[in-house]
This record gives sequence, C-alpha cells and structure tokens, in this order.
Amino acid sequence: MSKYSDKPLCGPFAVSVIADKEVEDVLDAFRSEFSKTAAWKGRSTLSQCIKILKNYGCSGKRIRPAGWHDYTFGSLRNWVNNHARPRGTYLVRVGGHILAVREHRVYDQTQVDEVEQHWAYRKRVSHVFEMA
Repeated sequence: MSKYSDKPLCGPFAVSVIADKEVEDVLDAFRSEFSKTAAWKGRSTLSQCIKILKNYGCSGKRIRPAGWHDYTFGSLRNWVNNHARPRGTYLVRVGGHILAVREHRVYDQTQVDEVEQHWAYRKRVSHVFEMA
C-alpha cells in the first residue's frame, strides 16, 4: 500500500508517473499554479493535470471514442487491451478517478498493476489523453 493511499491525490500522482517527477514536487507545482493552501490534500481536475503536464513539457492529445454514438471507451480493461498502444503512456479518467497507464500497466496512488489485477479494471473510461 502506498503512503499516498489515504489522500485524494489521484491526479497529482498520475502526473508524477507521466512526468517522471516526485509526488511531493508535483503537489508543490499544483499549489503554486492553482494557489492552493498548505491544507490542500491533492484533489484536482483533469484540466489541472493537463496544465501541470504541459508545464513539465509533456504534451497530450485527447483520444475520442471511435464512433459518433460512442460516449465512452468501455471498461478500463477493454480500453487497455484493445486500444492502448503497448509502449504508450496515457492519462485516463475512470469515473471521478484519474490514472496513468504506461505500457499496459495501471498506476494510481493505491495500486500499480496489470489491468486485470487493478481494482478499477471494470470501471468505465470517460477520458483518455495520449502523452507524447
């Protein structure tokens, strides 16, 4: 279990994985960029994560579902197994939770694992950003 598992900082944790930065440094970047106080616990939005990633020089391209009638990508397991590139890195939102997916492994502050073993494998993917 991660030392960050009891805090709502899924976004900053995902940013730290993608940008290859320490979580504490990313938290400081969020505090500075968005005027967060020392009491801030880490809750963030997807757009805030994208902005911090851009500040770190990581660009992302939003990936949309294949058909006009598709509103989501299906489950996290379905998306990773059928759509993610084997060497790709992604910022992914499932419900109200933000994850990093790198080389088909799922990273969040509570667990880093293959998609089939990750607790969110059945959660519906709503947003995907492919990182360059």
